Amino acid sequence: MLLPALAKAKAKATGISCMSNIKQVTLAWLMYAGDNEGFLAGSLGDARSGKVWVPGGLNFSAGNPDNTDTALLLDPKRGALLGKYLQNAEVFKCPADKSTVKYKGVATPRSRSISMSQSFGRNPNQKGGAGQWLPYSTFRTYMKETDMGIPGASNLLVFVDEHPNSINDAAFAIQCGARDSGARIIDFPASYHNGACGFGFGDGHAEIKKWLDKRTIVPASFDGRKGIQLNVASPNNPDVAWMQDRASARIR
Repeated sequence: MLLPALAKAKAKATGISCMSNIKQVTLAWLMYAGDNEGFLAGSLGDARSGKVWVPGGLNFSAGNPDNTDTALLLDPKRGALLGKYLQNAEVFKCPADKSTVKYKGVATPRSRSISMSQSFGRNPNQKGGAGQWLPYSTFRTYMKETDMGIPGASNLLVFVDEHPNSINDAAFAIQCGARDSGARIIDFPASYHNGACGFGFGDGHAEIKKWLDKRTIVPASFDGRKGIQLNVASPNNPDVAWMQDRASARIR
């Protein structure tokens, strides 16, 4: 009986650390906007700056240096937009994410577990890539701080700990147009913390969300040997509805 209790206590502790990390990244994101005339660091291609909030893409390939290159998170010369505000690469990763990749024959931790909601940045009409899964034609994307007035910054999720077998680029896709019986999970959130996941919101606060539906919770393969199917039907999943409600708002 003691071991399960210890495991739950450890998961709770890592959840608190995860929430702290995401909060720091979210506050850095807001500081970036304050230094850039209110423009938000975006999740996908931005023709204005040519940059996204963090460059590089993750997988489990030993030949992909992005997997372990922390300079992509911190060095402005490498395109890291938030690094100057953080100075610490550890905040980009949940401590419960044990995913590794072979680097020079040695199992090495991957550098990042956090992704940004693809609702943020310039959409294709604004010469960017944000909001393609929403879709942006009927749901709002957020290019500037002032755009978050609807539905309000505290109601907009910005950062999420993504499932280690789902994370690839800098963006986390949520489809808002198909709801209820038509709902789908495009990218999978993590569920490290006793079936819960960390989120950062547009007002700077962070929280841990406990998943309610077993379809949202997929065991992680930290070495990449077991993949995950993305873009799957998940009808009437309350967890999908929760993310949809906090990803965007319908254009009136």
